[in-house]
Amino acid sequence: PAWQAAMDNVGQSLSGFRLHDGATDTKAIAGFLAGQAQSGALTVQRAALGLPLPFFFPQLQGQRNVKAVVNWYRQSEGNTPGKDQRSASPLLIHFTALADGSLALVLTVLYQDLLPHDLAGKATGRVELREQSGDKRITPVETLDTNGYADLIGRLQDTMEADLDAPFRLVRY
Repeated sequence: PAWQAAMDNVGQSLSGFRLHDGATDTKAIAGFLAGQAQSGALTVQRAALGLPLPFFFPQLQGQRNVKAVVNWYRQSEGNTPGKDQRSASPLLIHFTALADGSLALVLTVLYQDLLPHDLAGKATGRVELREQSGDKRITPVETLDTNGYADLIGRLQDTMEADLDAPFRLVRY
């Protein structure tokens, strides 16, 4: 069926986007795990598309099977990280059939803060990269502001539009 072909097409496009657009994130995380100096928090753009975000390096600076994860952690008493949480992707993907028989791909973005806030508007957690093997290092992670988030979604839309095969088309609004 056409919808299955459309889903396969979109899935391949998303995978390609994560691989190519996420190369900067992967390089920064590999650098941190390899012990390279960093100034300030890491910026991981793909965190805006949902957490947790796992990273795996089969070989890194002589170490094998290095694992790390970017996730948000709820604050607990004493400002120590609490239990890790999940954050769903704010990107909803929907196909709708048009009168001419083609399918339209509708991307809906729910702009939201990555972290929950209390009633006073203060974030109740933080985003961190935690190494799950080796030295088990932890570092804070910067997430995208609204402009950066809009830019990321725009690049994703451009990628998907270029990758879509007829009779599919991307509807932007």
